[in-house]
Amino acid sequence: MMTKELVRCIRCNVVVLFSPLDRSPEYWIDSGTWKAVERDDQQAFMEAHRGHPMERLKILDDTFISSQSYREPVKTCYFEATNGKERFLVKRFRKSVLDPLQYVLVPGRLHISPMGLRVDGAAIQKELEQSFSSLLLSRQKIGHFVRELEQLVSRTEPGKLTRVPYESHHPALWYYYLEEPLVAEALERASSFLARTDVERLGAFVRQHLTDDPFLAVAHVHFHVESHRQGQDTRVMTP
Repeated sequence: MMTKELVRCIRCNVVVLFSPLDRSPEYWIDSGTWKAVERDDQQAFMEAHRGHPMERLKILDDTFISSQSYREPVKTCYFEATNGKERFLVKRFRKSVLDPLQYVLVPGRLHISPMGLRVDGAAIQKELEQSFSSLLLSRQKIGHFVRELEQLVSRTEPGKLTRVPYESHHPALWYYYLEEPLVAEALERASSFLARTDVERLGAFVRQHLTDDPFLAVAHVHFHVESHRQGQDTRVMTP
């Protein structure tokens, strides 16, 4: 996600994230001519907090959340960091693409709730149709299984499935692996429409591809920040 550590001034309770770009010059145009201004943001921070006690906070990547895409340059994100004893809630934001990213400690707690688990039935249908000729499994037979799987997944709580360890294209979308009992139940329900050999063919194929994209389940993540200072919630809904 980012550099793994923040620096916190304990006395002032402010944080900063250092990077190699902190010592890069700033360029601007004066009368049609590009000019460079040398700057060192790291040194400026250390000078401003000279003599203050400092500590490093390790960023906890699995807490990163935002209602906007990773590709959006101007957005507000939240994540947690720890000094090994305490956990801190951090807000990251900037007002425009020309502004540097800012990090602010938020006096509150982050509540994250994945909801609305589903699978992409159309993608699964297409994958299975491409893998089986109509002589083995017809479009209608495959459709029976896909509909049963969709219904079962939609009634499953995300916490009952294993979350995929890598990041999705959007921080508010979490992906999950389908568990064997769920697949077995979908096959059992579809067996009233399918021959035994059809169920066996489908089962063998699906179980071999449970970690592939078409067979992953996805949940939209709703989150809110509960402010300790104001006693109010800042609620953020996913797209």
